[in-house]
Amino acid sequence: MLNVAILGCGYMAYYYAMAAFNHRALFAIRGAYDISPERSDRWANHFQARAYSSFEALLADPGIDIVVNLTPPQQHFDANLRILRAGKHLYSEKPLALTRTQAGILRQAAAEADVLLGAAPSCLLSPSVALAAQLLEQGAIGRPRFLHLSMHDFRIDLAHPENWINPLGAGWPYANEFETGCTAEHSAYSLSIALAWFGPVASIDSIVRTAIPDKHVAGVRQPSAAPDFTTSVLDFACGVTAHLTCGIVCDQADRTIAVHGDQGSLLLEDCWDYFSPLRLTRRSSPDDGHAPRSETLRPERGVGFIHDYGMAMDQCMGIANLCQAIGGHSPLLCGGELAIHAAELSERISRGGGARLDAAFAPPSAAALTAASRAAQGTPPAVTWLLERGAPPQARPAAAEQADFRLLDSAERPNAPACLYGCGDDPSLPQGLRAAMAARLPVYLLPDRFDRLLRDGVRLELESPWLKSGLPGTYDAGAGDALRKLLPPAQLQSLDLEWRVAEPSRRLADALALCGWLADWPDAPFELSAKTADKDSIQLEVRWRDGPRVAVRLRGGDAIQARAVLRGAAAFPLPEALLAGVLRPDPTSALRQLSWLARLPRHRAAWRPSHSRQFAAMLASLHAIAD
Repeated sequence: MLNVAILGCGYMAYYYAMAAFNHRALFAIRGAYDISPERSDRWANHFQARAYSSFEALLADPGIDIVVNLTPPQQHFDANLRILRAGKHLYSEKPLALTRTQAGILRQAAAEADVLLGAAPSCLLSPSVALAAQLLEQGAIGRPRFLHLSMHDFRIDLAHPENWINPLGAGWPYANEFETGCTAEHSAYSLSIALAWFGPVASIDSIVRTAIPDKHVAGVRQPSAAPDFTTSVLDFACGVTAHLTCGIVCDQADRTIAVHGDQGSLLLEDCWDYFSPLRLTRRSSPDDGHAPRSETLRPERGVGFIHDYGMAMDQCMGIANLCQAIGGHSPLLCGGELAIHAAELSERISRGGGARLDAAFAPPSAAALTAASRAAQGTPPAVTWLLERGAPPQARPAAAEQADFRLLDSAERPNAPACLYGCGDDPSLPQGLRAAMAARLPVYLLPDRFDRLLRDGVRLELESPWLKSGLPGTYDAGAGDALRKLLPPAQLQSLDLEWRVAEPSRRLADALALCGWLADWPDAPFELSAKTADKDSIQLEVRWRDGPRVAVRLRGGDAIQARAVLRGAAAFPLPEALLAGVLRPDPTSALRQLSWLARLPRHRAAWRPSHSRQFAAMLASLHAIAD
């Protein structure tokens, strides 16, 4: 195992440390340094690592093998050079350097120190990119002729980036993003994939523009020294021609990569999604100008991986590849000549105009890329969930064995640490709860089970960080995240939901959990009212002082519909699919999300200990009204 230290504890340092849990067999992050002692101390305390007092102290630590540079792009070259000259292997966030000259100096420094030079992004190791390489090499679309690379992010200046703050309180550096420019910041995603498929670029012609010079964030005009839109034509040495367009001026993001050949085309839908679908379209005959046959292919997910970045992206796959290369077990794909050439292309594109290039390296074969991808995916630590006896069929997942958790009955309790999933009617559960929390093992109780225990007079440690309850019992992480983005708690004014479900009275605790979850569990006082016509018709309403109003009507049947109002906006309907993903039974999705939380219970800020206490208070108020 190799030891890693992080330079720069800003926005991305949290997500790198989270993704590192996928690769415990290869490396461990031991410490970090930041120019802000407060920031480095907060990061180090959170991840139980060392906070170095200075950059020099980090470089002088003989126990550190790799330094990961997460500083702003303008600082990359100087910091990277110091890391290499200190005899440490380097993994740099993109860009590796801002100029071709700087990249060449880094190449020489790495050679002189006999260390490896790694660099982001790691997306070229994604299962989707590896699958595409196999299809291209097999001739699925014939001879590749043209490549379209789109690296457009949405209008960042209109998306309130001042509110993008990681769980440790570090904000996203949007001002630096505008100053550095979208090409230097983002082009490497598309370029690295293209270079891995087709090798070096022989010539380039580029046009640059600043389409929106008057960007404002939080009422403050932002620097616009760098272009916010570039478009380029690249001629690869292998004969493929490419068009790369990069910007932050569009209303919607477009991160597609399309390869067009003599017999069809291959589209990667999103290069940021490491499991992105591929759309393969083939002509019925070589001389047929139409393409009637199209199919969607998906890469094998394998074990999956932990990520906390809003998308299926593992920033540490590149570090894993570097570790494999250091040990001689894999070629270095995230770094080396490919990363140096990507930095050169980024500089050329940002300057505009044309140039001929002389880079020379061989792209990896599809087999080598696939092997490196699989070796870098890592294996998340498995979690064994102990399922309470008496759990109803709808509370059990479709299969007991999943990629990242294993489900057992409580009678089969293994010696290894596990987590308790309370959803049945086992009378010995309270004793198991106390034993699990005393052993610092997470316990999850479905809202209905939590409610029944409280009504039976069972005393629960409501402030314990190991007690998890208060989320909708069938919480699907993907649908939940999408619903929270559609209904930001700080902007939600009201929500009226009608939920038709079998046995409405049994889902009352779930409905109450949904109310609190949508309101982000504010600590402000709340008012709760409930009306019960009969067991098949229940109306529930929760109002928070200076906060939202959430009303739920439970009736018999099978349908979900809702209308919401955000502050200053008109009412609008919510997609039923999102609501169904949160409320309809899907224990497999729920357990996968809960297993993620169980692996890293102290790293998830969104599920605070106060949630269980607040949920218990809401349940008590509800029963006081009903009784």
